[in-house]
Amino acid sequence: HKLVMTILFFMFHKNLSINEAHALFGSYVLITLVLCVVVGSSLLYFAIRKISDPIIRISDAAKEVAKGNFSIKIDCKSNDEIGILARNFNLMTRELNNMEYLRKDFISSVSHELKTPIASIQGFAEMLQDKNLTEENFQAYTNIIIEETKMLSHLSSNMLRLSKLDHQFIPESSESFYLDEQIRRTIVLLEEKWSNKNLELDIDLERIVYTGDESLIQQIWLNLIENAIKFSADSGLISIKAKKVLNQVVVEIKDQGIGIAKIDQKRIFEKFFQADGSRSK
Repeated sequence: HKLVMTILFFMFHKNLSINEAHALFGSYVLITLVLCVVVGSSLLYFAIRKISDPIIRISDAAKEVAKGNFSIKIDCKSNDEIGILARNFNLMTRELNNMEYLRKDFISSVSHELKTPIASIQGFAEMLQDKNLTEENFQAYTNIIIEETKMLSHLSSNMLRLSKLDHQFIPESSESFYLDEQIRRTIVLLEEKWSNKNLELDIDLERIVYTGDESLIQQIWLNLIENAIKFSADSGLISIKAKKVLNQVVVEIKDQGIGIAKIDQKRIFEKFFQADGSRSK
């Protein structure tokens, strides 16, 4: 509308002929179309760049992840779908990086756990070749070799069990049993270990009927109580309590050992995580 009014203004005030007015009108229309195309193309270009650049960065980052680089991070602060995708990508790489760290830590820990008993077995087996070995030493060395092989067998069983649990190969077996009696049996199983350290046990267990996988639940008490014994000083105290609170069961196993550092406490349920390796022995 403004363009037509401008042409009419020029016709009446500049004494333009009809043909000149048509030519002027065509020029204005052409210039307007060119400007529209230029402006539209520029806006479209910047819009495409705004969308495509983050996608290209995410694509390049995905290639790095495929190569095993889990430390890569995408910087995208928008709140649109691309921003959400970038944040989810960063979350994925962070979790993958944590898993890679845990995997390496696990391999290192297992390698150490395997190396120690194997070296011990090799050393005492070589000692058994001594023809002048006394009967007393012979029995002592063979007992050590037997204990070390039991340790290796225990470690292998735990790794196999972990693999089965991780892949849900073990079918869930739910049954009702007395939880307090199960904890007492576990304490009896570990009697030799806490007796050798002359530990005092403070046991307060309510009568509790629990429904679940009995063998897997017992593994919890074995792990916790054995750790409590392991990190307790000689003649220390271990408190083991169980009670019902509304519709829940609360079990408390407390020792007087070195404890877990606050920085490690938030990670105790991470797979393969182990606190300060220098203190793990």
